[in-house]
Amino acid sequence: MKKYIFRAGLVPVAVIACMALGACEKVDDVPPYKESSTTKAYKLPEPTLMTADETAEFNAIKAEYEAAMNNN
Repeated sequence: MKKYIFRAGLVPVAVIACMALGACEKVDDVPPYKESSTTKAYKLPEPTLMTADETAEFNAIKAEYEAAMNNN
């Protein structure tokens, strides 16, 4: 009986462990590496300009934040 209980507990643990380990993938969190003759440095991504909609949304969020901070 103990053998069956052990198997019933071991199988779900093994399945969950395989799912957790199998779900991982290699993620490149570091920007591309750029090597020059004098220094080694990471290349930062090129900045992009915000569109008019993005700027309006940013200004609205900023105004809401500043209003909330002034109320305290």
